[in-house]
Amino acid sequence: MNTRTAPHTLTRQAGASLVELMVGLTIGLFVLLAAIGTLVLTRTSGTVVADSSALIAQGNNAMRLVAFHLRQSGAIEVQPIDPALPPGDRRYTFSDAFNGNNGAGLVVQGTEGGAGPDTLTISYENRGAAITRDCLGQQTAAGLPRVQNRFSLTNNTLDCLGSGNANAQPVADNVEDFQVLYWVQQGAAPNQTQFRRQADQVVAAGGWANVVAVDVCLQMRGEMSNHPVIAGTTFLNCRDGNTAHDGRQRQIFRSTLYLRNQGQ
Repeated sequence: MNTRTAPHTLTRQAGASLVELMVGLTIGLFVLLAAIGTLVLTRTSGTVVADSSALIAQGNNAMRLVAFHLRQSGAIEVQPIDPALPPGDRRYTFSDAFNGNNGAGLVVQGTEGGAGPDTLTISYENRGAAITRDCLGQQTAAGLPRVQNRFSLTNNTLDCLGSGNANAQPVADNVEDFQVLYWVQQGAAPNQTQFRRQADQVVAAGGWANVVAVDVCLQMRGEMSNHPVIAGTTFLNCRDGNTAHDGRQRQIFRSTLYLRNQGQ
């Protein structure tokens, strides 16, 4: 008996050609590069935003602290002349206990730093430990009739020496410059004039007792040093000069603060 074997059917397998494979790899590579570029851009943008936000927060806090004490400068207690009388019949006068910066009677003073940062000293009456605190939140030294705060800049840190401390303590980081100018009032009403002067010019312009407002400028510098820099770009610093960008962010905070308890 003859046995016949059924013929096998050959199945032809189809696949991608080398050209198609190369095209697919190229498209995938472009997609990968686009994704990496987007990731790098997003990360860089996030770093810039975080650095900027930190500078704004630090600058606002520092300026708020200086402004708070400047607005209090020269403040003294109002007290009754005849406290035994009913409140509606009492007469009042200002306390004579306050003796100003270093006991010299002045409520605001400063030193001109020249090429470096300036300093600013502010004082007002000490109304007691339960009411009045210095720039570091400390109680004023016992028996001292004034709260006195001296702001200065050391190694990009804004420090304050309060009347309740023996040593200055930092109140803000990343401060690159601290500049202070003073508005000095001259003449008598109605012909009064005001001139903006540096600390070393105040005495000649009329004296510290005639300072009616203070210009404060804080120049903040970011911690990140590798931000993109456009060639030729500058920023206006606290000394009103143009400075070239160096890869760090800068934030400039300026404020003119009137002394409520001095001047007319």
